[in-house]
Amino acid sequence: MYRKIVFYVIGCYIILSAGYVFANSLTDIEQAKTVIKAYVTAGKNAEATDAYQKLITDFADSKSVSSAAYDIAEFYRDSRKYSESIGVYKDVIDKWPTSRQAVFAQKGVVVSNIALGKMADAQAELDNLKKNYSADPNIAEAVFNVADSYYWFNKFNEAEGVYKYVLANYPKSDFAIWSQMGLAILNIAKNDDKAADVYTKTLINNFSDNPKLPEALLYIASRYDWDKKTENAKQVYEYVSNNYAKSTQARTARLNILRINTISLIDNESDSNVISSVNLLINEFRDNPDLYDAVFKIGDAYFDKGRSRLNSEDIAGGKEILGKAINVYDKVLSELPYSKVYTWKAYGFIGFCYYQQGSYQKAIRYLEKIPNDSLGYDNEKMWQVNLNLAQSYDQLSKSGEIGHEVAAQKINQYGNIVLKSSSNPLIIKTIRDIIEQYK
Repeated sequence: MYRKIVFYVIGCYIILSAGYVFANSLTDIEQAKTVIKAYVTAGKNAEATDAYQKLITDFADSKSVSSAAYDIAEFYRDSRKYSESIGVYKDVIDKWPTSRQAVFAQKGVVVSNIALGKMADAQAELDNLKKNYSADPNIAEAVFNVADSYYWFNKFNEAEGVYKYVLANYPKSDFAIWSQMGLAILNIAKNDDKAADVYTKTLINNFSDNPKLPEALLYIASRYDWDKKTENAKQVYEYVSNNYAKSTQARTARLNILRINTISLIDNESDSNVISSVNLLINEFRDNPDLYDAVFKIGDAYFDKGRSRLNSEDIAGGKEILGKAINVYDKVLSELPYSKVYTWKAYGFIGFCYYQQGSYQKAIRYLEKIPNDSLGYDNEKMWQVNLNLAQSYDQLSKSGEIGHEVAAQKINQYGNIVLKSSSNPLIIKTIRDIIEQYK
């Protein structure tokens, strides 16, 4: 994919530097946007700026140009080029002040300043958003988006103030319920469960007739789940299941209740029925997109417990529990449809379990199936796969199960991937020490 982008950028650069003027049509605006995004992705900032200026000049009279400029600003922000995004957002505000995108561009300026840590500038731009776009039909959404951005950047006090502003000033908007939900979630994040409970009860009381309420409650339960506040999460899941039994959210709630109950069996050392529960999950919720994650979390409960036992020098107990983790992860491979993410994660965790057990041939069998561009693992995690592969070949060589030359070839192959993908000094030293033994 990277090579394709590079070749495309070179081609685009030739076109632009030759003074090519795109025909005035929507298709060519889209083509110009693609060129600019390719430049941004490749880090060609000057070329991206030139191409953007060419776009807004060549298509100055097009009704689509404001949308194109806003899309480019969003792409800059998504690429974490926040200063560049602010410049393009302000173009949208200044050049197309009556466009639908203007209010969202002003929101974008606020959000980019939050990302840059410029809180005073963010507040000033938020004040401009409230003042200059008070009559815009999308003002509630834009202000709510700012609150969410404060939340995602862990600026909880600022987020709380803006959520409350939405509730006070746009109580009948579609974003009032999400703001009330946001108040509950950010207090979970602040570890103030008492306040979170109050905001959750207010959500239930004030939005009882809103069809989005089960969805909002599910988000709250998920945040409790994320913070490993299992009992709180279970209570909210049970409320959704009991009070909105026919909703799609109720099915997801019941799935998560069963998953939580199953993990409690593992935690309480009474896990004889775990595989039966996993089978029930698969049979009952096969069509639910959260099924993969639920099965994985059960496997992870065994995985974490097994590694903990190994670390406490209960080698036999740890290996036994890792075997149970393998049985759960294998359900993803044997009973669920292929997933771009979870299939490869299952191969990875089964491989990790076998590696921890000292079953290096089996570890290799699973880990070598994972492509280095797998969506199940980002680049920062692929070093773990390749490190365990190199270490497995090293162990097989030392035990005499494979020859030194075969091991050297594989260790160099996987070791070099680790060196390219990990920035951890300890990991780099570990793999270099292994590679050095096979020179």
